[in-house]
Amino acid sequence: MEILFGIFAVGILVLLFFLFFGLIRYLIQNYLLYRIGQHMNLDIPVVSFIPFGSFYVGGQMWDGEILEKGKYKPTNIGLILTIIAVVVWLMGLSIGDFAISYLVLESVMFFGVFSVFFKGNKLIAGLMSLLNVLLFGIPSIIILYLMYRDLQQKKGTPINL
Repeated sequence: MEILFGIFAVGILVLLFFLFFGLIRYLIQNYLLYRIGQHMNLDIPVVSFIPFGSFYVGGQMWDGEILEKGKYKPTNIGLILTIIAVVVWLMGLSIGDFAISYLVLESVMFFGVFSVFFKGNKLIAGLMSLLNVLLFGIPSIIILYLMYRDLQQKKGTPINL
């Protein structure tokens, strides 16, 4: 009986670790997305803290990188990406793979963000998006920080998070 309790205790600790890791990753990633949205003068960057709001902010970065500059309003691109993310997430709930569908959609959104950082190099942006899925979002935090630092240096303001 003690062995079973030990297995459950280890399982609960592992679950708590992944929950804590996911929460910290989510907060850091969306905070950096919010700060980048402020510097790029995107529409309502504060929604990056709301679930699926990060798709709205990230979708606005697609203007001029993935899609032709000025062809669509950036806010419409963000709204369409958010609606698609919610629909695919709801479809994933019925199937049972909602975490996988969210990760795939997050990598699609970050494809546009990575294209901004890598100056339109779609191959590197695509590889980084794939790496983002495989490494549970760690590359997105690194690229967002580098992007934020680059924006701060271009404006000549000190880097303060």
